[in-house]
Amino acid sequence: MKDFGILIRTLRKKAALTQKELADKLGIESTNISKWERGKSLPDISILPQIASILNVSCEDLLHPTETLKKISQLSDDSTPLECDDMATVFNNASEAELSSVPTTITQKRKLFTPKQILLACILIILFVINIYTYSHRQANFRFIKARTNVMTEHGPAYELVYCQKQILDSDTFMAHASSIHEQWKNGSYSDSSEEVLLVTYYPSKATIDNLDALTFRAVFFLNSQ
Repeated sequence: MKDFGILIRTLRKKAALTQKELADKLGIESTNISKWERGKSLPDISILPQIASILNVSCEDLLHPTETLKKISQLSDDSTPLECDDMATVFNNASEAELSSVPTTITQKRKLFTPKQILLACILIILFVINIYTYSHRQANFRFIKARTNVMTEHGPAYELVYCQKQILDSDTFMAHASSIHEQWKNGSYSDSSEEVLLVTYYPSKATIDNLDALTFRAVFFLNSQ
């Protein structure tokens, strides 16, 4: 009963309640609270859940006061375990700031982040870094479909290299790709054509290759000017 009384007194002070205020919440006389805290009597077990709720602990904590007091003592800055008899003195002498720093749930200290949350955060960070890297280092991504000869254009006969997109790209990226194809032509690639113009054509999809209205980009190079 002595440890129970110390525990009730400790938790009551932590909750900033007087004996009368606690008694009013429980609907009993304040003298009962005094008897509990002095180890003269124990509360009826039927009101134990109500006491636990008011003092922000579990019924299990109240049923095992000695163990609960030891848990409270571990929250103290002093690494030396405190005896149960010293607990009331510790909390009486503690400042308001010290008292407010003690978790209200005694049976379990709340962790700031669970392992699952930390893992999820790491995955999101990795995906974010990958996206940033991909965006800043993206290359032309085309699928070569075919080469067409005898293509007549407003610029004259042309040899056309037909591609369709594998991803959405901007015009600057496409023009860089088309320029690299032109360099290959100058170095001897596709030399079997006698047309005067090289076209590098980029379509949204393979199904729209023969539909000029679906043309997205077209790079024109005049071979005879080289």
